Amino acid sequence: MAIDEITMSSARWSEGTWSAAITPRGVMFLPDRVPSELVERIWECLRSPEGSLTTVLDEFVMGMGGRLGGIPEFVLVMPVSSQEIRIAVRGRVVLEVNGTPVRAQEVATWFETAAPASSHIVLPPPSQADDTPVLRPAADAVVPAGRVVIGEGPSRPAPVPAPRHETASTPEVSAPFDLEEPTTYPVVPFHGDESSPTAEITAIDDEYLASLEGEDEDEERPGDHDGRTVAELPEDLVAELLPAVSASSPARHAETAPEQRVLSSVCANGHANPTSYTTCRQCGLPLNTPARYRPRPSLGWAVSSSGQRVELVRPVLIGRLPSPENVTTMTGLTAQPLTVDSPELLISRNHLLLDVDEWSVLAQDLSHSNGTILHREGSSPLRLSAGQSVVLRSNDLLDLGDGQTVRLQDLP
Repeated sequence: MAIDEITMSSARWSEGTWSAAITPRGVMFLPDRVPSELVERIWECLRSPEGSLTTVLDEFVMGMGGRLGGIPEFVLVMPVSSQEIRIAVRGRVVLEVNGTPVRAQEVATWFETAAPASSHIVLPPPSQADDTPVLRPAADAVVPAGRVVIGEGPSRPAPVPAPRHETASTPEVSAPFDLEEPTTYPVVPFHGDESSPTAEITAIDDEYLASLEGEDEDEERPGDHDGRTVAELPEDLVAELLPAVSASSPARHAETAPEQRVLSSVCANGHANPTSYTTCRQCGLPLNTPARYRPRPSLGWAVSSSGQRVELVRPVLIGRLPSPENVTTMTGLTAQPLTVDSPELLISRNHLLLDVDEWSVLAQDLSHSNGTILHREGSSPLRLSAGQSVVLRSNDLLDLGDGQTVRLQDLP
């Protein structure tokens, strides 16, 4: 195999104060006292087909003044063949290779070792105490990192919400759910398999949805009560009065909220992209500059079955009478309202929040009782768990009930 064809396993990172130069051909983890210009040169050296462990270390040592005493702690990981990677470590950094700690505190220069190319490597800085960081993918970028994880090794399982009554297995994709007893409907985590053949998404049994129509819609639930006297008036009068009452609310002036900036890979035309992209999602140009913070662009569209289109430039609150000022979002921005019809009152006033976080769009069910069903190509329908967020993908379909759906389009 030619050296320019050798690539590493995928890398993920969490935010922190160190710098991580991440490329498909190697990763270098550096403390914050290393100048950003030198970090960028190291990133370019890592990306180069002529780059090697020796050339990267030469660039680093000379960039720090050429003296051994001036070299700070670091970790460098590079593949040397399709079967082996080389690791260089200096200073107080303690990393894990397949669960085994690797240290270099007692070494005057730096410690080098080899590991299988499939190894799972965790690079925390010496003072990092966060055991559960939020990890984001990166293919080719310089990022401010607190931890870098290379490879697809064992990971801590996410907590699984307990079912309401008894545990049930995930339904088969090839047949509709059999839910004659709606009280035993399980709340299950999403287990989509992108590699599996496209499967037919089957509808939830109509009898189950019909059985929910009689449930008490007026029971108080966080996020579904507007906290004002008008909420106790007849609904047609609420619809008339609520805009006037809300006009004086400070939350209505959230349009002046500060600009949201996200770490982005930027193409030559100035388009911002997720750091995991290698080509621009708008124009297709290669992404070959270090990541930087840029204003977050639109994350796509939410399109209702009635034809309404809302651009995902901020959160969106969906319901039959949405009150955005009563719902808290991850960024603090007030959500855009998207009103949908519900002749049978199966849809709550504040039914579903489409929130935004960095480059992700998330769905959070706020409904009183009837819930939201996520349909995703190749996966079984999923009933969203109340209060928990699910990351959405392009072409996901959210069934709100009462014949109303919302489809996600053009998501990153």
